[in-house]
Formats: sequence, C-alpha cells, structure tokens
Amino acid sequence: MSKNKNTGSRSPKKIDPNIVNQTRLITDSSISVPLVSVGCATYNGAKTLRRALDSVVRQDYPYLDIIICDDGSTDETRAICREYSDRYSNIRYIENKKNLGIIRNFNKLFGLGKGKYFLYADQDDVREPSYISKCVAVLESDEAVVLCHSHTGVFWKAFNNLMHINTIDSVDNVSSVLKRYWRFLRSYSDTTIYGLIRSDAMKKTSLWSPDVGSSNALLFELLLIGKFRQVPETLYFYSAKGLQYRPSPEEEYLRFSSERTKPKFWKPFLMLAYNQTKGILLSSNGLWWKCCLLLILWINVIMVNGAKMLFRLIEALVGRRLPKWFENFCMFAVQDLRDIRFIVPPEENRDYLPELWLLRKGKNNESR
Repeated sequence: MSKNKNTGSRSPKKIDPNIVNQTRLITDSSISVPLVSVGCATYNGAKTLRRALDSVVRQDYPYLDIIICDDGSTDETRAICREYSDRYSNIRYIENKKNLGIIRNFNKLFGLGKGKYFLYADQDDVREPSYISKCVAVLESDEAVVLCHSHTGVFWKAFNNLMHINTIDSVDNVSSVLKRYWRFLRSYSDTTIYGLIRSDAMKKTSLWSPDVGSSNALLFELLLIGKFRQVPETLYFYSAKGLQYRPSPEEEYLRFSSERTKPKFWKPFLMLAYNQTKGILLSSNGLWWKCCLLLILWINVIMVNGAKMLFRLIEALVGRRLPKWFENFCMFAVQDLRDIRFIVPPEENRDYLPELWLLRKGKNNESR
C-alpha cells in the first residue's frame, strides 16, 4: 500500500539543504541538471538498511528522486523506511499490498522512476558520496554510453573485510558491439547491474525477467544498445554472500517462477544462452551483426561448458592430481578473471571461494 495517510499525527518532513523539491525538478525547464531516480527494493533488511539509505541520501548530487518499495517485510524494515521518508522530502515510500518477489519489485521500481538516469540501490550495499555525480558527468559527456559504474569493492560478512575489486576494464568505452559483447561474455560480473543506467536505454530492454540469470540477460541487452563506461575509483561496495552461501540456480528458479518444480530438462546455462540469444534477435542490430553476435555467443557457450565437462571427466578418471597448467587452462576457458583484482587471494579463504570453483560441480557454478 502507499504511504500512511494519517499525516496529521506526524511532524512535517525536514528538507535536506542539498535536495531540491522533487516537483520543482520535474516542472522547472530552466534546470539543466538531470534528475536521477534511485530505486531501493527492501525485504527484511533492517540490519543493514540504515547504512544503505544513508549512503544514498548523503550523495553530493542534489537532484535525486528516491523510491523505496517494501515487499512485505516482517522485521523493522518498514519502520525504518517510514522514518527516512518522513525525514527527506525526495523519498517516496511504497508498501506492496502483497509480496511481488524481487524481480517484479525491481521492475516496479523502474516504472516508478522519473529521472533521466536510474540506479538500483540494494538494501545492504554502500556508495561513496561522489558516486552518482561522477557517473552522471560521464553519461552526460557521451550519449552513446548507456551505463556507467565505478570499481566495486566486494566485501564479505563485515564492511571492512574487502575480498576483491571488480572492474569493467575489458569493456570500458569499447565502441564495437562485437568486441564489447565478447569481452563481457568472458569477464562477466553481476555487480555491473548496480551502475547508473540511462533510462531511455533501459526502456528498450525486456527489463528483469522471472528466471535465473535475470541481471545477466538485462546487462547483455543494454550492452547491445550502447557502451559501458567506468569511473576508475572504488566508489561502490557490494555485500557478497560467498559462493557456497548463495542460492543455487534451482533455488533461484523456484524463487522466480510460479511453477513449484523445475522442468526435467531445465539447465541454467541453456536458460542464460536462450535469454542472450533472444536479446540479440530482438536488438536493433542488422542481420549481419546479429549473426556475428550469435556466433560468438555460442562459441563461448560451447567453450565454457566443454571445459567444465572435460575437467570433470579427467578428474573423475585420475582423481585430484591434475597438472596445474591443465587446471589453469580450464579455469581461463570458463572465465577471464583479469577484471577482478583480488585483495584476499582465493586460496587464502576457501570458505568464500572453494578451490577451482568455476570447474567443479557444485551449488552455484552451473550458470555460466
């Protein structure tokens, strides 16, 4: 439901000095600085929500339209959302009448946005105060750019426990659609979806789909429309769960799908390839470019899954005594990790990333 209507019992909203009234922003044509919409989907996130919302309201970019959509929280999340909505004049708070699920809630947030640019802000992530202003400057300087992100500091369990820095070095400012598509296939990172997105480009996509790898499909659709850029600073911090603690692809399927059991022949990597194929076919690229894109997509699909099958077959035959060069070859065939700068080497914390995590059959390594 919408915000409580009994506003008579509440104190008036305080207006932050760095925030211009939202209505004036939308109607005053003399203002040239673009509006940025920030969408925060919440569900039982009381433990980290204040930290996340503080990092949004403390942005040094003044023209923000902040939307919070709560999806039926049963902890203190709703009280915190109302507190921030009362305090800041540019926050709109909506309580869903029924639980929509994360995908439909994400799509609802984008539909409610009014800005030229849109940003997803998770309930447990943090951004430096200059994040939005620096990303807006990049997007405003080049209309061919559809997404701008900074380097991502990935932390685990505690905010000061940084595991690695994710970048998009390999696709940064790459004009060729073939080059950036291939490079992103090889160095894909989910955290890229939390960059600042051009709303007009987002409207040309299928948005979030109710299936495994939804962020993957959406990012590749955006990549077909325009360039990705990055601010070469660590301004965004992502709360990781560790590979073995993340939901499995099967659990993700049941989470997003209305069906209670997954189809017999359902495979995560095939669903990813299907969604990427559909994105290419529905894109505005010409027939020749579509054929080239489909070719490199399926080369990657065969290479990734062929390497996994080969590794597992050889390991089943000879045991865990494989030569290091063979392990490295198979790991590289699955994913190029050069865009990741490890602070804690994987071998020093196997609770976070198990040994040869990209290759061995496990809970979360079947979706590439």
